[in-house]
Amino acid sequence: MITQSSPFPQLPEYQADGMAVFMEPIAGSGERICVAVAAQGVDRAYQVVPVVRDETAKCMLGHAGPGFMEMVGLVVRSLEEQLKQGIPLSMWTPPMSGVHSGETRTGRVVDLTMMLRTMARNSAFLSRMADFTADDEQETPVSDRWLTQVKEAMAVNHPDLVCNFSRKLQLYNGGSPTTFDYVGGNYAAQLSRILPGNSLSTYNRVAKAKMWELISLRDKGHSGLFELEGFELILYRPGKNDPSFSESEINRVYEVFHELEEEADTQALRIHGVASPESAVQHILMGEAA
Repeated sequence: MITQSSPFPQLPEYQADGMAVFMEPIAGSGERICVAVAAQGVDRAYQVVPVVRDETAKCMLGHAGPGFMEMVGLVVRSLEEQLKQGIPLSMWTPPMSGVHSGETRTGRVVDLTMMLRTMARNSAFLSRMADFTADDEQETPVSDRWLTQVKEAMAVNHPDLVCNFSRKLQLYNGGSPTTFDYVGGNYAAQLSRILPGNSLSTYNRVAKAKMWELISLRDKGHSGLFELEGFELILYRPGKNDPSFSESEINRVYEVFHELEEEADTQALRIHGVASPESAVQHILMGEAA
């Protein structure tokens, strides 16, 4: 018997529901933007992620941006709490007025991340705003929000170490002081990040510059000028399952990350990747304790 194969690819076996969450920037205005997406599998596994970044909220709302992101966080936690109890996605009740759940859509996907990316692509323009506005010719500010977030996270449980951030050290006679993101009693670290988009090459250049600053500081330590034991570049990069970016964008970020690791290896310097301010703080504490 001759069996005619289907011209269409076979659908994935895993079934999941996806939903977008919308919020009114001005309560009662009727205007809505997508602030989060959620996915729930047939096995009751779930994931909820915000799709508006801190930088985007600040650009749109100015000083009101952080407050808006706090409300987004509240919405995300509310939905996570319900899904944790095994309640279907479509039965979620928003925790405040001005928040609306979108239509629940069912599909066959490889995993929850695939569903999240699909929902973000179809519902959340702001999750890709950086791709439309980034300018690869513009330098990314060194003193960005990432360093501030790590400093704030350190202040929660170890306020005595906050004074070690943004320290200026003069490495060469007659030269200008170099700012180091963290220099403690035993450990020094530079904090940088790499993000998908048109500015990836700029982030790469900034990370390399910080890496060579650390090497210079370490070399001065060998001469007895600075008595430190550990030197590391702590590099933020999105998680591999971050639905705010496409799989190809994430893959390119990790290619750059590994290229930086290889360059650091030639100089006997370590690069440590993190995905949150809290994990960066924990690594700094480990470096100080070593």
